Amino acid sequence: MNRNPMKISSALEIITPESFKGPSIDIGSKKAARIEKAAGKSLRCVSGALWVTQAGDPVDHVLEAGQSFAIVDNAKVVVSAFRDSRYALV
Repeated sequence: MNRNPMKISSALEIITPESFKGPSIDIGSKKAARIEKAAGKSLRCVSGALWVTQAGDPVDHVLEAGQSFAIVDNAKVVVSAFRDSRYALV
């Protein structure tokens, strides 16, 4: 069951460490992206606020600027923005 109150398009941009360009990525309000094959990386909220969901993790995470989320395996991660935001894979 999707508890995310934001309406997200089913066509998500797919981000992998190999496709990640630049120090960070902008994500617009109520937009989402799927991160794949990023085990061992951290998703860092550079600005704004993000909602992070990882497949198999029963808890969703909210990140504010300066906070990070460790991606522990190759499970798919969906990141969506509450407002215009910026994130990085580090």
